[in-house]
Amino acid sequence: MHSNNRKLKIGFFTKDLDAFYSHVKPFIDSAPTTHEYEFQVYHINKYYSIKEKVSDADVTFVDLTKHLNFRKLLIRHKPNCMISLNPGNIFDLFFLSICKLLSIITIYYQHGIQLDFTEFDAKKIKQGRGIQRKFNSVWKYIFFYYCFILNTFLNKRKGFLLKTIIIKSKHFLKRKNKHLIPKYGLKENHTDIAFVFGKKEKDYLMNSMQMDEKKIIVSGYPFIEPDEKEHPSKPYLLFFSSALRKVGVIPISIEEEMLFYQTIAEQVINAGFNFVLKLHPKEDLDLFNSYLKNFNSVQIFKYANLASLSQKADIIMGEYTTALFYGIKYYKPILIMESKFFDKYPFDITDYGIGRKITLDKLKEVLQQRPAMSQSNYEVFLKKNLLSENGKSLYWNFYNYINNH
Repeated sequence: MHSNNRKLKIGFFTKDLDAFYSHVKPFIDSAPTTHEYEFQVYHINKYYSIKEKVSDADVTFVDLTKHLNFRKLLIRHKPNCMISLNPGNIFDLFFLSICKLLSIITIYYQHGIQLDFTEFDAKKIKQGRGIQRKFNSVWKYIFFYYCFILNTFLNKRKGFLLKTIIIKSKHFLKRKNKHLIPKYGLKENHTDIAFVFGKKEKDYLMNSMQMDEKKIIVSGYPFIEPDEKEHPSKPYLLFFSSALRKVGVIPISIEEEMLFYQTIAEQVINAGFNFVLKLHPKEDLDLFNSYLKNFNSVQIFKYANLASLSQKADIIMGEYTTALFYGIKYYKPILIMESKFFDKYPFDITDYGIGRKITLDKLKEVLQQRPAMSQSNYEVFLKKNLLSENGKSLYWNFYNYINNH
């Protein structure tokens, strides 16, 4: 894939730019200095986030809503490979399909625990869908299918593209037996290569899409390394937020969310800890600063280094988020906040003997007891689910693969 005579051009497709700092930037920062690379980010942020344009000197950002002829665009930018965070999404799949027609290597990398509909009923989540949200969704899908029709017409292998959209559209409308639908593409059309956390995900790709075993690399969880920047002083509890209100998963108001975090901060501080809140990339820092402006022992971060924050924390707490994996890596006591909106979280680390579930009203009491952790359970989980087969990081495995193929 790599030529020593020119830079390797690595493309990423992400629907919104909120994902840039959490999922794309670590790839860029982890690039080895032994080769030269160009990075490109293709997005349709207009339909997913109101975030202002993200800028980075090392990255070319391409807004697909302004360049509707994808074939012409890709020929001009000439990416060698295209990475998708969610190749099962209908727009991702279509864009990757055009990449395949141009012999651009398509890649999936697992960045979080995905819902397994054989074990979890998504209908148990009480999702709030307001009129404005539904209206925006309609316009989004009008844009999607306009792009699909236009680009099918502009490409030679119209049958391949048309078949992909028809099959995926049927899946989108299907309500029953959703667990039978492949989550990361189609049997007839999936990425060329996949980088996944562990053997369970590898087996899933092989069984659901008959993906070639040799094209699936068990690369571990994409941990980043700690930085040398100054971080909060001890002792502190680190809370990873999940943006559940922001993304519409739970139907609560801003006022209810504010009360939730104020209650947490009050109990944490009264138990003798500082409260450090790490926001999800989709959340508004100014809004959360207004929530907790009257608390002195609180610090709020949006893009801080997860590894550094976790490494220096005394206790880590959250709801449903893979950021808790950092607590496992650094052997920290973990508290899982129970939610009235979930009968059971889609992925629950307490099933593996890790962490302790608590209710909000019991937080101060639990913190005063100084919760413990089982290092052996952590080590087993790390080995089976979060570490690569060769012990190297996702980023090492990724660059090593593309530089040698």
